[in-house]
Amino acid sequence: MEFHPVSPAGAIPASCDAGGALSGIVAIRPGDLRFPGSGMSALVAGPDAARPVSGGEVLVFCHPVAAAPAVVRRGGAVQAAGWLPGHVTLGALEAYLPAGEIEELVEDFGCWERRQRLLSSAMAVRLLIAAALIPDGDIPEVIRRVAGLLELLPWARPWHAPGTEALTRRLETIPAELFEALFWQLAGPAAGEDAPGMTWRGFLVCALDGFQVAVPDTDENRAYFGSSGTATTPRRSLILHRWGPDSAGQVERFIVALNFSPYDQTVTTPFSVDGAWHELLANQTVDVSNNALPGVLVTSNWGRIYVNTSPA
Repeated sequence: MEFHPVSPAGAIPASCDAGGALSGIVAIRPGDLRFPGSGMSALVAGPDAARPVSGGEVLVFCHPVAAAPAVVRRGGAVQAAGWLPGHVTLGALEAYLPAGEIEELVEDFGCWERRQRLLSSAMAVRLLIAAALIPDGDIPEVIRRVAGLLELLPWARPWHAPGTEALTRRLETIPAELFEALFWQLAGPAAGEDAPGMTWRGFLVCALDGFQVAVPDTDENRAYFGSSGTATTPRRSLILHRWGPDSAGQVERFIVALNFSPYDQTVTTPFSVDGAWHELLANQTVDVSNNALPGVLVTSNWGRIYVNTSPA
């Protein structure tokens, strides 16, 4: 069972059940482990490892890192076949993606690497995502944290953490549209727009549909992205998206922008669809394009409520 199509040599997820791969924690007696030969090698279980375990025995508890075909060197050393980038994942974060989705996007956008070096395109995508989640870490730290214990395995094909320039060069071959496609794989409501009104214990369920990204404080960025305050002004704002069928069976969407701070704020408000939206509090209609309305002024402790109705 292959984990990533980039590594036909047999990158196998350690959590799978195929081919005898184990999941969970492995326990083995220290005396049942042996070093099979000279050079860089993994420890292997001896022939007595299958004996039943007795109470009170001292065991070594190990966490499986990867499952891969063995390469046995002439001197007896046991190493792992395959390519480290083919085993790298973002762990639990990828539970929300179909298996191999990042690899499929890399193939769809034609940015597959022609030769296997220190970085694959799929690993570069994961590293950029990880870098956004580890804002205080430099690129070498991000690479080592994503590679994790895989870096310690005795690979038959040696691997070491690449430098920042290698990642930069690899990312230059990956179009921004790939990341946009990946974003839309994950973004969106938990239920479809044709679902009935969603409640929980009698309360209306709303989804947080806005986010903020820090960019350099320049006049051009403020003009393009808008502003929701400065470094000395607390950003206490919230944007909610709510939808459901109205009495006529049409889909009725609401965008609610709230400002809880003692300061007026100018925000870029995201919208689920383009077109005409009516703002109820000011009784005015705005035209939304590119799923956003920049430069929306929300006064202190006040808000804006936009509604859009379309056929179901």
